[in-house]
Amino acid sequence: MANTSDADRTPDFAQVPPRPITSEAGQTRFILHEIRDIQGRISGLAESQAKAYVKLDQLTEVACGVRQMNDSLAEMKVNTRSDHRFVLKIFGSGFVLICTFVIGGFLWLSDRFENSSLRVSDKIENLNVRSQRVDTKLEDLLARIPPIQNPVPTKR
Repeated sequence: MANTSDADRTPDFAQVPPRPITSEAGQTRFILHEIRDIQGRISGLAESQAKAYVKLDQLTEVACGVRQMNDSLAEMKVNTRSDHRFVLKIFGSGFVLICTFVIGGFLWLSDRFENSSLRVSDKIENLNVRSQRVDTKLEDLLARIPPIQNPVPTKR
């Protein structure tokens, strides 16, 4: 208390002479000084602890963010594989569908060509039969017509 300045003293005690310092007062002053020093350290520790809590909160947020990113990456890896498989399945089913259409179209066209070739072959047979009839009629006609006699050559 001897270290107090004039501004800290109250006007009532301004006229009172200071008491002589005893060994107990020095020890008390030393204890008070150490207590204030410890209080300062404690307040510094409290500030450090508050800063540490803020840093801990920030680190916790960062850790949560990293965890979320890892989860997102794992999900993306799973979804990417399934997306590729989905695209491959689409292309595979499209290929099978196109092959089915091509084979079905080929079979349909081959049936049409076979039917048309059967019709053409039937027409050709009919033409052959008709041409044989015409040949037979012509032969009969030739057999009925007397042969032309050549005139006897004369001199002129």
